[in-house]
Amino acid sequence: MKISISSINFNGAEKTIKLLESLKNQTNQNFDVIVVDNDSALADFGELKTWIEVNYPKTWLIRNTSNTGFSGGVNTGIRKGLEIGSDWVVLLNNDTWVEKDFIEKLEPLFAHHHGIIALPMDENEEGIAMGGHLQWLKARLSHGHGYIKDRRPDLNKKSPVRYAIGGGMAIHKPILDQVGYFDENYFLYFEDTDYSVRAMKDNVPMIFPDEPLVHHGVSASTRQLGIPTLLHYHYRNALYFNFKNGPWYVKLLVWPWSWWIIIKQSIKILISRKATESRYIISGVFDFYARRMGRIEPHKLRVGIECESIEGKNPMWGVGRIIVKLLEGIAARPELASKYKFILYFKDSVPNLPCLAAPIFEKKLTPVPGVQHRLFPIYYYVLLPIKLWFEELNLMFWPNYMLPIIAFGKSLVLLTEDVYYEAHEGKLPFRYRLAYGIFGGWTAKFANRILAISESSKKKLSELYKVDARRIVVNHLGIDFERNSQVFLADTENYILYVGQAFPRRHLRETILAFEKLALEFEDLKFIAVGPDKYEMP
Repeated sequence: MKISISSINFNGAEKTIKLLESLKNQTNQNFDVIVVDNDSALADFGELKTWIEVNYPKTWLIRNTSNTGFSGGVNTGIRKGLEIGSDWVVLLNNDTWVEKDFIEKLEPLFAHHHGIIALPMDENEEGIAMGGHLQWLKARLSHGHGYIKDRRPDLNKKSPVRYAIGGGMAIHKPILDQVGYFDENYFLYFEDTDYSVRAMKDNVPMIFPDEPLVHHGVSASTRQLGIPTLLHYHYRNALYFNFKNGPWYVKLLVWPWSWWIIIKQSIKILISRKATESRYIISGVFDFYARRMGRIEPHKLRVGIECESIEGKNPMWGVGRIIVKLLEGIAARPELASKYKFILYFKDSVPNLPCLAAPIFEKKLTPVPGVQHRLFPIYYYVLLPIKLWFEELNLMFWPNYMLPIIAFGKSLVLLTEDVYYEAHEGKLPFRYRLAYGIFGGWTAKFANRILAISESSKKKLSELYKVDARRIVVNHLGIDFERNSQVFLADTENYILYVGQAFPRRHLRETILAFEKLALEFEDLKFIAVGPDKYEMP
Protein backbone atom coordinates (compact mmCIF):
# COMPACT_ATOMS: atom_id res chain seq x y z
CA MET A 1 0.00 0.00 0.00
CA LYS A 2 1.50 3.29 -1.13
CA ILE A 3 0.59 6.53 0.68
CA SER A 4 1.17 10.13 -0.42
CA ILE A 5 0.73 13.16 1.80
CA SER A 6 0.08 16.37 -0.11
CA SER A 7 0.08 19.97 1.11
CA ILE A 8 -0.05 23.43 -0.47
CA ASN A 9 2.31 26.30 0.28
CA PHE A 10 1.46 29.93 -0.46
CA ASN A 11 3.82 32.39 1.19
CA GLY A 12 3.84 30.26 4.31
CA ALA A 13 7.22 28.51 4.25
CA GLU A 14 7.65 28.73 8.02
CA LYS A 15 4.40 26.86 8.69
CA THR A 16 4.97 24.37 5.87
CA ILE A 17 8.39 23.54 7.29
CA LYS A 18 6.78 22.86 10.69
CA LEU A 19 4.43 20.36 8.99
CA LEU A 20 7.35 18.75 7.15
CA GLU A 21 9.31 18.44 10.38
CA SER A 22 6.41 16.54 11.95
CA LEU A 23 6.33 14.22 8.92
CA LYS A 24 10.08 13.76 9.00
CA ASN A 25 9.78 12.55 12.60
CA GLN A 26 7.22 9.81 11.85
CA THR A 27 7.98 6.43 13.32
CA ASN A 28 6.74 4.90 10.07
CA GLN A 29 8.29 6.46 6.97
CA ASN A 30 6.34 4.37 4.46
CA PHE A 31 4.89 7.35 2.55
CA ASP A 32 5.75 10.05 0.04
CA VAL A 33 5.47 13.79 0.62
CA ILE A 34 4.23 16.21 -2.03
CA VAL A 35 4.35 19.98 -1.55
CA VAL A 36 2.66 22.16 -4.15
CA ASP A 37 3.86 25.76 -4.09
CA ASN A 38 1.14 28.08 -5.41
CA ASP A 39 3.45 30.71 -6.92
CA SER A 40 4.70 32.11 -3.62
CA ALA A 41 7.08 35.05 -3.46
CA LEU A 42 10.59 34.04 -4.55
CA ALA A 43 12.02 34.53 -1.06
CA ASP A 44 9.38 32.31 0.52
CA PHE A 45 9.74 29.60 -2.12
CA GLY A 46 13.53 29.79 -1.85
CA GLU A 47 13.40 29.31 1.91
CA LEU A 48 11.17 26.25 1.54
CA LYS A 49 13.20 24.77 -1.32
CA THR A 50 16.48 25.15 0.58
CA TRP A 51 15.07 23.55 3.73
CA ILE A 52 13.72 20.57 1.77
CA GLU A 53 17.00 20.02 -0.08
CA VAL A 54 18.97 20.05 3.16
CA ASN A 55 16.58 18.38 5.60
CA TYR A 56 13.97 16.30 3.76
CA PRO A 57 15.04 15.56 0.18
CA LYS A 58 12.45 12.76 -0.25
CA THR A 59 9.81 15.50 -0.67
CA TRP A 60 8.37 16.18 -4.11
CA LEU A 61 8.32 19.97 -4.49
CA ILE A 62 6.16 21.26 -7.35
CA ARG A 63 5.95 24.97 -8.15
CA ASN A 64 2.84 26.20 -9.95
CA THR A 65 3.35 29.12 -12.32
CA SER A 66 0.29 30.88 -10.86
CA ASN A 67 -1.78 30.78 -7.71
CA THR A 68 -4.40 28.13 -8.49
CA GLY A 69 -6.04 28.31 -5.07
CA PHE A 70 -6.85 25.43 -2.75
CA SER A 71 -8.74 23.39 -5.33
CA GLY A 72 -6.10 23.81 -8.04
CA GLY A 73 -3.25 23.09 -5.63
CA VAL A 74 -5.03 19.97 -4.31
CA ASN A 75 -5.53 18.69 -7.84
CA THR A 76 -1.86 19.19 -8.65
CA GLY A 77 -0.91 17.17 -5.57
CA ILE A 78 -3.43 14.42 -6.38
CA ARG A 79 -2.15 14.10 -9.95
CA LYS A 80 1.38 13.75 -8.68
CA GLY A 81 0.27 11.16 -6.13
CA LEU A 82 -1.42 9.07 -8.81
CA GLU A 83 1.60 9.50 -11.09
CA ILE A 84 3.90 7.90 -8.50
CA GLY A 85 1.44 5.04 -7.89
CA SER A 86 -0.25 6.06 -4.64
CA ASP A 87 -3.17 4.02 -3.32
CA TRP A 88 -4.19 6.77 -0.88
CA VAL A 89 -3.66 10.55 -1.08
CA VAL A 90 -3.80 12.38 2.25
CA LEU A 91 -4.52 16.13 2.10
CA LEU A 92 -3.15 18.29 4.91
CA ASN A 93 -3.20 22.06 5.24
CA ASN A 94 0.26 23.57 5.46
CA ASP A 95 -0.68 25.19 8.79
CA THR A 96 -1.20 21.77 10.40
CA TRP A 97 1.15 19.32 12.09
CA VAL A 98 0.81 15.72 13.22
CA GLU A 99 2.03 13.46 16.02
CA LYS A 100 4.92 11.07 15.31
CA ASP A 101 2.55 8.06 15.16
CA PHE A 102 0.25 9.64 12.58
CA ILE A 103 1.11 7.18 9.78
CA GLU A 104 1.05 4.22 12.17
CA LYS A 105 -2.56 5.03 13.06
CA LEU A 106 -3.53 5.74 9.46
CA GLU A 107 -2.39 2.41 7.98
CA PRO A 108 -4.99 0.24 9.81
CA LEU A 109 -7.74 2.61 8.63
CA PHE A 110 -6.53 2.30 5.06
CA ALA A 111 -6.42 -1.48 5.35
CA HIS A 112 -10.08 -1.77 6.40
CA HIS A 113 -11.80 1.06 4.52
CA HIS A 114 -12.20 2.24 0.99
CA GLY A 115 -13.61 5.67 0.31
CA ILE A 116 -12.96 8.99 2.08
CA ILE A 117 -11.61 9.33 5.59
CA ALA A 118 -12.36 12.67 7.29
CA LEU A 119 -9.58 13.19 9.81
CA PRO A 120 -10.40 14.90 13.13
CA MET A 121 -8.98 18.42 13.34
CA ASP A 122 -7.79 19.87 16.64
CA GLU A 123 -8.65 23.57 16.25
CA ASN A 124 -7.32 24.72 19.62
CA GLU A 125 -9.86 26.70 21.68
CA GLU A 126 -12.73 25.77 19.36
CA GLY A 127 -12.26 22.08 20.05
CA ILE A 128 -11.89 19.02 17.83
CA ALA A 129 -13.79 19.22 14.56
CA MET A 130 -15.22 15.86 13.58
CA GLY A 131 -15.98 16.98 10.03
CA GLY A 132 -17.85 20.03 8.77
CA HIS A 133 -21.55 20.80 9.23
CA LEU A 134 -23.41 20.81 5.90
CA GLN A 135 -26.19 23.42 5.65
CA TRP A 136 -28.01 24.76 2.62
CA LEU A 137 -28.37 28.47 1.83
CA LYS A 138 -25.59 29.52 4.18
CA ALA A 139 -22.72 31.79 3.15
CA ARG A 140 -20.38 30.15 5.62
CA LEU A 141 -20.34 26.62 6.97
CA SER A 142 -19.20 25.71 10.46
CA HIS A 143 -17.00 22.85 11.54
CA GLY A 144 -18.69 20.27 13.71
CA HIS A 145 -17.13 20.50 17.16
CA GLY A 146 -18.09 18.14 19.93
CA TYR A 147 -19.77 15.36 17.95
CA ILE A 148 -20.26 12.22 20.02
CA LYS A 149 -17.34 10.02 19.05
CA ASP A 150 -19.14 6.67 19.27
CA ARG A 151 -22.40 7.87 17.68
CA ARG A 152 -24.38 4.82 16.59
CA PRO A 153 -25.45 4.51 12.94
CA ASP A 154 -29.16 4.71 13.82
CA LEU A 155 -28.54 8.07 15.49
CA ASN A 156 -26.62 9.53 12.59
CA LYS A 157 -29.88 10.60 10.95
CA LYS A 158 -30.52 12.94 13.88
CA SER A 159 -27.08 14.48 13.74
CA PRO A 160 -26.04 17.16 11.22
CA VAL A 161 -24.90 15.90 7.85
CA ARG A 162 -21.15 16.08 7.79
CA TYR A 163 -18.55 16.65 5.13
CA ALA A 164 -14.82 16.00 5.14
CA ILE A 165 -12.72 19.08 5.89
CA GLY A 166 -10.22 19.59 3.09
CA GLY A 167 -7.39 20.47 5.47
CA GLY A 168 -7.34 16.89 6.76
CA MET A 169 -8.82 14.17 4.59
CA ALA A 170 -7.66 10.99 2.86
CA ILE A 171 -9.00 9.77 -0.50
CA HIS A 172 -8.72 6.23 -1.87
CA LYS A 173 -7.51 5.96 -5.48
CA PRO A 174 -10.69 4.21 -6.79
CA ILE A 175 -12.72 7.15 -5.44
CA LEU A 176 -10.59 9.58 -7.43
CA ASP A 177 -11.39 7.55 -10.51
CA GLN A 178 -15.09 7.56 -9.60
CA VAL A 179 -15.70 11.11 -8.31
CA GLY A 180 -12.87 12.90 -10.08
CA TYR A 181 -10.91 15.94 -8.96
CA PHE A 182 -11.82 19.01 -6.94
CA ASP A 183 -13.86 21.67 -8.75
CA GLU A 184 -11.44 24.51 -9.57
CA ASN A 185 -14.29 26.94 -10.11
CA TYR A 186 -14.23 27.56 -6.36
CA PHE A 187 -10.54 28.50 -6.01
CA LEU A 188 -11.11 28.90 -2.28
CA TYR A 189 -13.91 27.79 0.10
CA PHE A 190 -16.66 25.19 -0.39
CA GLU A 191 -14.53 22.93 -2.62
CA ASP A 192 -14.18 20.29 0.11
CA THR A 193 -17.93 20.43 0.80
CA ASP A 194 -18.61 20.12 -2.91
CA TYR A 195 -16.34 17.08 -3.17
CA SER A 196 -17.98 15.39 -0.17
CA VAL A 197 -21.50 16.00 -1.52
CA ARG A 198 -20.54 14.62 -4.92
CA ALA A 199 -19.07 11.56 -3.21
CA MET A 200 -22.22 11.06 -1.12
CA LYS A 201 -24.36 11.18 -4.27
CA ASP A 202 -22.14 8.43 -5.69
CA ASN A 203 -22.61 6.40 -2.47
CA VAL A 204 -18.93 6.67 -1.58
CA PRO A 205 -18.26 5.48 2.01
CA MET A 206 -17.09 8.34 4.27
CA ILE A 207 -15.95 7.75 7.83
CA PHE A 208 -15.14 10.15 10.67
CA PRO A 209 -12.64 8.36 12.95
CA ASP A 210 -11.51 9.63 16.35
CA GLU A 211 -7.83 9.47 15.36
CA PRO A 212 -5.20 10.13 14.16
CA LEU A 213 -5.56 13.76 15.12
CA VAL A 214 -4.48 16.65 12.88
CA HIS A 215 -3.42 19.77 14.79
CA HIS A 216 -4.65 22.84 12.94
CA GLY A 217 -3.47 26.44 13.40
CA VAL A 218 -5.03 29.62 12.00
CA SER A 219 -5.57 29.89 8.27
CA ALA A 220 -2.52 31.97 7.41
CA SER A 221 -2.69 31.67 3.63
CA THR A 222 -6.28 32.88 3.31
CA ARG A 223 -5.70 35.68 5.83
CA GLN A 224 -3.24 37.25 3.39
CA LEU A 225 -6.12 37.99 1.02
CA GLY A 226 -7.90 40.30 3.47
CA ILE A 227 -11.41 40.01 4.93
CA PRO A 228 -13.31 41.76 2.08
CA THR A 229 -11.80 39.43 -0.54
CA LEU A 230 -12.59 36.39 1.59
CA LEU A 231 -16.22 37.52 1.84
CA HIS A 232 -16.27 37.86 -1.95
CA TYR A 233 -15.21 34.19 -2.24
CA HIS A 234 -17.61 33.03 0.49
CA TYR A 235 -20.76 34.50 -1.03
CA ARG A 236 -19.95 33.77 -4.67
CA ASN A 237 -19.00 30.17 -3.92
CA ALA A 238 -21.94 29.61 -1.55
CA LEU A 239 -24.38 30.56 -4.31
CA TYR A 240 -22.53 28.38 -6.81
CA PHE A 241 -22.37 25.41 -4.40
CA ASN A 242 -26.07 25.56 -3.53
CA PHE A 243 -27.18 25.95 -7.13
CA LYS A 244 -24.91 23.12 -8.26
CA ASN A 245 -25.53 20.58 -5.49
CA GLY A 246 -28.73 21.47 -3.64
CA PRO A 247 -32.11 19.73 -3.91
CA TRP A 248 -34.56 21.23 -6.42
CA TYR A 249 -36.13 23.56 -3.85
CA VAL A 250 -32.68 24.87 -2.83
CA LYS A 251 -31.85 25.58 -6.46
CA LEU A 252 -35.02 27.68 -6.70
CA LEU A 253 -34.37 29.50 -3.42
CA VAL A 254 -30.84 30.49 -4.50
CA TRP A 255 -32.29 33.38 -6.53
CA PRO A 256 -34.41 35.11 -3.85
CA TRP A 257 -31.60 34.43 -1.38
CA SER A 258 -29.14 36.26 -3.66
CA TRP A 259 -31.59 39.19 -4.01
CA TRP A 260 -31.92 39.41 -0.23
CA ILE A 261 -28.11 39.49 0.09
CA ILE A 262 -27.94 42.43 -2.36
CA ILE A 263 -30.71 44.35 -0.56
CA LYS A 264 -29.22 43.78 2.88
CA GLN A 265 -25.69 44.77 1.83
CA SER A 266 -26.98 47.82 -0.09
CA ILE A 267 -28.66 49.06 3.09
CA LYS A 268 -25.37 48.67 4.94
CA ILE A 269 -23.62 50.71 2.24
CA LEU A 270 -26.24 53.46 2.53
CA ILE A 271 -25.77 53.73 6.29
CA SER A 272 -21.97 53.39 5.99
CA ARG A 273 -21.81 50.23 8.09
CA LYS A 274 -18.88 48.09 6.90
CA ALA A 275 -19.50 49.45 3.41
CA THR A 276 -16.30 48.00 1.93
CA GLU A 277 -17.16 44.46 3.01
CA SER A 278 -20.71 44.91 1.69
CA ARG A 279 -19.45 45.99 -1.73
CA TYR A 280 -17.25 42.90 -1.97
CA ILE A 281 -20.18 40.67 -0.99
CA ILE A 282 -22.36 42.23 -3.68
CA SER A 283 -19.50 41.74 -6.16
CA GLY A 284 -19.49 38.06 -5.21
CA VAL A 285 -23.20 37.81 -6.03
CA PHE A 286 -22.71 39.52 -9.38
CA ASP A 287 -19.79 37.19 -10.15
CA PHE A 288 -22.10 34.24 -9.55
CA TYR A 289 -24.67 35.74 -11.91
CA ALA A 290 -22.02 36.27 -14.59
CA ARG A 291 -20.37 32.88 -13.94
CA ARG A 292 -17.06 34.57 -13.17
CA MET A 293 -15.49 31.73 -11.21
CA GLY A 294 -11.98 30.71 -10.23
CA ARG A 295 -9.47 33.19 -8.91
CA ILE A 296 -10.63 36.72 -8.19
CA GLU A 297 -7.99 39.09 -9.44
CA PRO A 298 -6.49 41.18 -6.61
CA HIS A 299 -8.54 44.28 -6.01
CA LYS A 300 -6.89 47.62 -6.55
CA LEU A 301 -7.85 50.45 -4.26
CA ARG A 302 -10.43 52.50 -6.14
CA VAL A 303 -10.18 56.22 -5.48
CA GLY A 304 -12.76 58.60 -6.94
CA ILE A 305 -12.03 62.27 -7.73
CA GLU A 306 -14.75 64.80 -8.55
CA CYS A 307 -13.44 66.80 -11.54
CA GLU A 308 -16.22 69.12 -12.74
CA SER A 309 -14.06 72.14 -11.88
CA ILE A 310 -11.64 71.43 -14.76
CA GLU A 311 -14.30 71.15 -17.48
CA GLY A 312 -13.88 73.93 -20.04
CA LYS A 313 -12.88 76.52 -17.45
CA ASN A 314 -10.81 79.41 -18.83
CA PRO A 315 -9.30 80.82 -16.79
CA MET A 316 -9.24 77.96 -14.29
CA TRP A 317 -9.56 79.03 -10.66
CA GLY A 318 -8.31 77.55 -7.40
CA VAL A 319 -10.10 74.20 -7.11
CA GLY A 320 -9.56 73.43 -10.79
CA ARG A 321 -5.84 74.17 -10.54
CA ILE A 322 -5.56 71.96 -7.46
CA ILE A 323 -7.22 69.07 -9.31
CA VAL A 324 -5.03 69.48 -12.42
CA LYS A 325 -1.86 69.48 -10.33
CA LEU A 326 -3.10 66.41 -8.44
CA LEU A 327 -3.82 64.53 -11.67
CA GLU A 328 -0.46 65.52 -13.16
CA GLY A 329 1.26 64.26 -10.02
CA ILE A 330 -0.56 60.92 -10.18
CA ALA A 331 0.09 60.51 -13.92
CA ALA A 332 3.81 61.10 -13.30
CA ARG A 333 3.95 58.07 -10.99
CA PRO A 334 3.09 54.99 -13.07
CA GLU A 335 4.11 52.69 -10.21
CA LEU A 336 0.85 53.63 -8.47
CA ALA A 337 -1.07 51.60 -11.06
CA SER A 338 -0.13 48.33 -9.34
CA LYS A 339 -2.21 49.23 -6.27
CA TYR A 340 -4.61 51.99 -7.29
CA LYS A 341 -7.25 52.86 -9.85
CA PHE A 342 -8.39 56.48 -10.00
CA ILE A 343 -11.91 57.08 -11.30
CA LEU A 344 -12.48 60.66 -12.45
CA TYR A 345 -16.04 62.00 -12.49
CA PHE A 346 -17.05 64.77 -14.89
CA LYS A 347 -20.40 66.44 -15.51
CA ASP A 348 -20.55 67.25 -19.23
CA SER A 349 -17.20 66.57 -20.91
CA VAL A 350 -13.67 65.33 -20.36
CA PRO A 351 -11.13 68.11 -21.05
CA ASN A 352 -8.24 67.58 -23.42
CA LEU A 353 -5.42 67.47 -20.89
CA PRO A 354 -2.29 65.34 -21.55
CA CYS A 355 -2.26 63.88 -18.02
CA LEU A 356 -5.73 62.35 -18.51
CA ALA A 357 -4.34 59.91 -21.09
CA ALA A 358 -2.53 58.00 -18.32
CA PRO A 359 -3.93 54.41 -18.05
CA ILE A 360 -4.25 54.75 -14.28
CA PHE A 361 -7.33 56.95 -14.86
CA GLU A 362 -10.84 55.81 -15.64
CA LYS A 363 -13.09 58.69 -16.77
CA LYS A 364 -16.87 58.80 -16.32
CA LEU A 365 -19.56 61.35 -17.18
CA THR A 366 -22.64 62.07 -15.09
CA PRO A 367 -24.62 64.58 -17.17
CA VAL A 368 -27.86 66.15 -16.04
CA PRO A 369 -30.45 64.65 -18.44
CA GLY A 370 -31.40 67.06 -21.22
CA VAL A 371 -29.24 69.88 -19.89
CA GLN A 372 -25.64 70.85 -20.60
CA HIS A 373 -23.36 73.26 -18.75
CA ARG A 374 -26.06 74.04 -16.19
CA LEU A 375 -27.64 72.75 -13.01
CA PHE A 376 -24.42 72.00 -11.14
CA PRO A 377 -26.38 71.38 -7.90
CA ILE A 378 -28.38 68.53 -9.50
CA TYR A 379 -25.16 66.91 -10.69
CA TYR A 380 -23.18 67.47 -7.49
CA TYR A 381 -25.73 66.90 -4.75
CA VAL A 382 -27.98 64.28 -6.37
CA LEU A 383 -26.89 62.46 -9.52
CA LEU A 384 -23.22 61.90 -8.71
CA PRO A 385 -23.78 60.70 -5.10
CA ILE A 386 -26.44 58.24 -6.30
CA LYS A 387 -24.07 56.96 -8.99
CA LEU A 388 -21.37 56.44 -6.36
CA TRP A 389 -23.61 54.08 -4.37
CA PHE A 390 -22.80 51.42 -6.98
CA GLU A 391 -19.20 52.32 -7.82
CA GLU A 392 -17.37 50.22 -5.19
CA LEU A 393 -14.96 53.01 -4.26
CA ASN A 394 -12.57 52.78 -1.34
CA LEU A 395 -12.40 56.58 -1.08
CA MET A 396 -13.98 59.61 -2.77
CA PHE A 397 -12.23 63.00 -2.97
CA TRP A 398 -14.61 65.97 -3.03
CA PRO A 399 -12.53 69.10 -3.79
CA ASN A 400 -15.43 71.61 -3.93
CA TYR A 401 -15.59 72.25 -0.17
CA MET A 402 -18.88 70.37 0.26
CA LEU A 403 -19.86 66.78 1.03
CA PRO A 404 -23.30 65.89 -0.39
CA ILE A 405 -25.68 64.66 2.29
CA ILE A 406 -26.53 61.46 0.39
CA ALA A 407 -22.87 60.64 -0.34
CA PHE A 408 -21.95 57.48 1.54
CA GLY A 409 -18.67 55.63 1.77
CA LYS A 410 -15.32 57.01 2.86
CA SER A 411 -14.69 60.62 1.92
CA LEU A 412 -11.89 63.15 1.78
CA VAL A 413 -13.14 66.74 1.37
CA LEU A 414 -11.15 69.90 0.68
CA LEU A 415 -12.30 72.68 2.99
CA THR A 416 -11.09 76.18 3.79
CA GLU A 417 -12.15 78.73 6.36
CA ASP A 418 -13.24 80.92 3.42
CA VAL A 419 -16.33 78.71 3.12
CA TYR A 420 -17.27 79.48 6.71
CA TYR A 421 -16.77 83.21 6.27
CA GLU A 422 -18.68 83.24 2.98
CA ALA A 423 -21.63 81.48 4.58
CA HIS A 424 -21.74 83.84 7.56
CA GLU A 425 -20.36 87.17 6.31
CA GLY A 426 -20.03 86.91 2.52
CA LYS A 427 -21.74 88.89 -0.23
CA LEU A 428 -22.41 86.07 -2.65
CA PRO A 429 -26.03 85.42 -3.69
CA PHE A 430 -28.13 83.87 -0.92
CA ARG A 431 -28.35 80.43 -2.58
CA TYR A 432 -24.55 80.13 -2.56
CA ARG A 433 -24.21 81.26 1.05
CA LEU A 434 -26.95 78.81 2.03
CA ALA A 435 -25.17 75.93 0.27
CA TYR A 436 -21.86 76.81 1.90
CA GLY A 437 -23.54 76.95 5.29
CA ILE A 438 -25.38 73.64 5.02
CA PHE A 439 -22.83 71.53 3.19
CA GLY A 440 -19.76 73.08 4.82
CA GLY A 441 -21.17 72.19 8.23
CA TRP A 442 -22.14 68.72 6.99
CA THR A 443 -18.58 68.23 5.73
CA ALA A 444 -17.09 69.24 9.05
CA LYS A 445 -19.32 66.79 10.88
CA PHE A 446 -19.39 63.74 8.60
CA ALA A 447 -16.38 63.70 6.22
CA ASN A 448 -13.95 60.92 7.14
CA ARG A 449 -11.05 63.30 6.57
CA ILE A 450 -10.88 67.04 5.86
CA LEU A 451 -8.09 68.32 3.64
CA ALA A 452 -6.67 71.74 4.56
CA ILE A 453 -4.20 73.71 2.45
CA SER A 454 -1.97 74.91 5.30
CA GLU A 455 -1.30 74.42 8.99
CA SER A 456 -2.87 77.79 9.80
CA SER A 457 -5.96 76.84 7.78
CA LYS A 458 -6.15 73.55 9.69
CA LYS A 459 -6.07 75.40 12.98
CA LYS A 460 -8.74 77.87 11.87
CA LEU A 461 -11.02 75.10 10.53
CA SER A 462 -10.76 73.27 13.82
CA GLU A 463 -11.77 76.41 15.71
CA LEU A 464 -14.58 77.57 13.44
CA TYR A 465 -16.25 74.21 12.86
CA LYS A 466 -15.37 72.69 16.26
CA VAL A 467 -13.61 69.78 14.48
CA ASP A 468 -11.11 67.44 16.12
CA ALA A 469 -7.82 68.50 14.52
CA ARG A 470 -6.87 64.82 14.14
CA ARG A 471 -9.50 64.52 11.39
CA ILE A 472 -7.84 67.29 9.38
CA VAL A 473 -4.87 66.56 7.13
CA VAL A 474 -2.71 69.18 5.42
CA ASN A 475 -1.54 69.10 1.83
CA HIS A 476 0.61 72.17 1.23
CA LEU A 477 -0.06 73.75 -2.13
CA GLY A 478 2.71 74.50 -4.59
CA ILE A 479 2.62 77.70 -6.63
CA ASP A 480 3.06 78.07 -10.37
CA PHE A 481 4.58 81.26 -11.77
CA GLU A 482 4.32 82.64 -15.24
CA ARG A 483 7.68 83.25 -16.90
CA ASN A 484 7.53 87.03 -16.42
CA SER A 485 6.76 86.57 -12.74
CA GLN A 486 9.80 84.33 -12.33
CA VAL A 487 12.04 86.95 -13.90
CA PHE A 488 10.47 89.67 -11.80
CA LEU A 489 10.98 87.76 -8.54
CA ALA A 490 14.50 86.81 -9.46
CA ASP A 491 15.39 90.53 -9.36
CA THR A 492 13.77 90.98 -5.98
CA GLU A 493 15.66 89.97 -2.85
CA ASN A 494 13.13 90.89 -0.18
CA TYR A 495 9.40 90.67 -0.70
CA ILE A 496 6.10 89.77 0.89
CA LEU A 497 4.05 87.54 -1.42
CA TYR A 498 0.25 87.37 -1.48
CA VAL A 499 -1.23 84.61 -3.68
CA GLY A 500 -4.86 83.88 -4.46
CA GLN A 501 -8.11 85.40 -5.56
CA ALA A 502 -8.55 88.78 -3.93
CA PHE A 503 -11.83 88.68 -2.04
CA PRO A 504 -12.59 91.18 0.75
CA ARG A 505 -12.69 88.31 3.25
CA ARG A 506 -9.05 87.54 2.41
CA HIS A 507 -8.03 91.02 3.53
CA LEU A 508 -5.81 92.09 0.64
CA ARG A 509 -6.81 95.74 1.12
CA GLU A 510 -5.94 95.62 4.82
CA THR A 511 -2.65 93.90 4.01
CA ILE A 512 -1.71 96.67 1.57
CA LEU A 513 -2.51 99.32 4.17
CA ALA A 514 -0.38 97.46 6.72
CA PHE A 515 2.47 97.22 4.25
CA GLU A 516 2.27 100.96 3.65
CA LYS A 517 3.39 101.42 7.25
CA LEU A 518 6.06 98.69 7.09
CA ALA A 519 7.56 100.18 3.94
CA LEU A 520 8.55 103.31 5.83
CA GLU A 521 10.98 101.21 7.87
CA PHE A 522 12.03 98.67 5.19
CA GLU A 523 12.74 100.63 2.05
CA ASP A 524 14.03 97.62 0.02
CA LEU A 525 11.00 95.44 0.82
CA LYS A 526 8.39 94.90 -1.89
CA PHE A 527 4.82 93.65 -1.70
CA ILE A 528 3.77 91.32 -4.54
CA ALA A 529 0.17 90.17 -5.06
CA VAL A 530 -0.49 87.35 -7.53
CA GLY A 531 -4.07 86.52 -8.53
CA PRO A 532 -7.30 88.01 -9.88
CA ASP A 533 -8.85 91.08 -8.25
CA LYS A 534 -12.34 90.01 -7.16
CA TYR A 535 -13.25 93.15 -5.18
CA GLU A 536 -16.53 94.73 -6.25
CA MET A 537 -14.61 97.92 -7.05
CA PRO A 538 -11.21 96.76 -8.34
